Amino acid sequence: MDEVALQPLKFSPEWIEFFVLAGAILVVTVLAAIWFLVFGKKRKKKKRRHDHGSARRRRSRRMTLAETGGLPPVRGEEEPPDAT
Repeated sequence: MDEVALQPLKFSPEWIEFFVLAGAILVVTVLAAIWFLVFGKKRKKKKRRHDHGSARRRRSRRMTLAETGGLPPVRGEEEPPDAT
C-alpha cells in the first residue's frame, strides 16, 4: 500500500489576513461575552408600588382650553388676521 504523505497547507497572504482578522473578531466577541456574564448588571426583581403622590403628579401641567376659557371667537371674513 502506498501511503500519501501529508503536505502542509499553503495559504495565500489574503487568506492568512482573513484568518487573522476572523480570529481577532472571535477573540473580542468571546471576551465581551465573558465580561458581560461576569460583570453584567445583576437585575433584582422588585415589586412595584404605586405611589400616588409621586413627583410626576406634583409637576405643573399645561392648562386645557376648557380651563382657560376656550378658543377665541370666530373671525369674520372681513377681519384681517392679527399680525403678531
